[in-house]
Amino acid sequence: MPQNNMSPKLLSMLTVFFMTSIIIFPLSSASVADNGQDDLSVGISTNPGLLFENYINISGQSSVPVSELVWSLNHIIQHNSPLLSTSNVISSSTFTDVQVYDDTYFWELSIPVNELNCTCRFSIVSPNNPEISEQSIVLFVGQSNHFSIINYEPNFQNFEDLNSKLLFYDVVRVENNEVNINGIINELIFMADICEYSGNSCVSETNQIVLNHSLSESGLYVVELNQDYLGLNDGNWYFEIFVRDSFLIFSNVDEQVLTFDTTPPQVAILGSQEANEMESKVFAASVDDGYDSSLVALTWTITEPNRVVRGLVSGEYISDSSVKIEFNQSGTWNISVLAIDSVGHYARQYHEVIVENLAPEISLQSSSDQTSDALIIVSEASKMWYIDASMTQDTSNDIDNLVFQWYVDGEIIHTGKNLSNTIFSETGNHDVTLVVTDNDGSSTESSIQIRIKSDAQSSSDGVSILLILSCIIFLGLTIILIIRFTKEDKSFNLPKWGK
Repeated sequence: MPQNNMSPKLLSMLTVFFMTSIIIFPLSSASVADNGQDDLSVGISTNPGLLFENYINISGQSSVPVSELVWSLNHIIQHNSPLLSTSNVISSSTFTDVQVYDDTYFWELSIPVNELNCTCRFSIVSPNNPEISEQSIVLFVGQSNHFSIINYEPNFQNFEDLNSKLLFYDVVRVENNEVNINGIINELIFMADICEYSGNSCVSETNQIVLNHSLSESGLYVVELNQDYLGLNDGNWYFEIFVRDSFLIFSNVDEQVLTFDTTPPQVAILGSQEANEMESKVFAASVDDGYDSSLVALTWTITEPNRVVRGLVSGEYISDSSVKIEFNQSGTWNISVLAIDSVGHYARQYHEVIVENLAPEISLQSSSDQTSDALIIVSEASKMWYIDASMTQDTSNDIDNLVFQWYVDGEIIHTGKNLSNTIFSETGNHDVTLVVTDNDGSSTESSIQIRIKSDAQSSSDGVSILLILSCIIFLGLTIILIIRFTKEDKSFNLPKWGK
């Protein structure tokens, strides 16, 4: 019985395994196929520089259907030639022959030349696939209007001589113009129209010069632009580089804007050299690299009096060449700016600012109603009185760290913002001095007179006052009675007797 029970369970497990395999494996295969589709490309097999007199025959391959490809044939503009009309441009998406092998489309084109004569660029793109870059080659079509084509090839090399630059060019020439009828090699001369450049236009007259060049082992032409040889000042220069062959035919033009810079920039910091604590000042950097449109990067550094070195913080940046600094400490601040130009020359400038600390301003409030240049407190020993200095003012960075010290006869009797009878109750006349000191060591003093009477003295003073008042009242009444009786005596008349 147990064996019969195991058999259905085993069958169920196998069924689940096979069903899972059927589901998973096709999905995995589809995923691999999709990844293969991500490698999109378009290529041209035909070599550049070929001459076509009757039909333009071009072939290539792509990983996308040819229905998604668009090709065009465009004139290349020759040096000193007017712009050509676009009516001479051939553009189509028709392919003569297409073969598909292993998901790759091999295509061919056969375009009648007819009466077309040009040095042209054949290009092919896939508009629906922007990740595929445009592919192009140079073609010579027809029997005339042919000229050499130069293509700039970026080459990143470091040279010790900063006033000399090397440009690398690939030159495409029509094959049957390589040798003239006398068997002389068709030599090339590299030339350029140059002018000093600022912004988007020339700021000097255009001159035409001949450039030194050589042929590298890789077959590229190396053009040397030496600042001293060409007599160029530091600055930006606009070059229209082209070649002229032995038949005095010009090529197309390659445009380059090159910077020659042999001296470091000059930088100065403009701004105040003095400030008060917690005051804000604006500083500007003036930079001169010797020519217009120079690209100079500025880096600001602040050294605080506590020797902390930092960059700009939030709120200090105004522009690349100006900053606004709030001096939250007294002492000597050092502001520096590092200027680096486009070729790596640099200069640093320093600017010191002496920041003066502001002393506290004492403000006193008291229980006394008396007003005087110096505060006077008169009270009895048993009565409450106070002097409050909590309204004393100082800069925001010092206000929380003020120290209040109360002195009597040169000795500290209390440290704190308030003085009252609960802290000092010694009878007598006292000269009290309050000294308020900030965390930079600056202090301010204020003098107070305090007179504290004993309770017995207060009682005797009260009796004396009552006695004096009683005497004054008695004396007043006496004077009033005397005056009254005196008036009565003057108005008394003896009666007259009748005869």
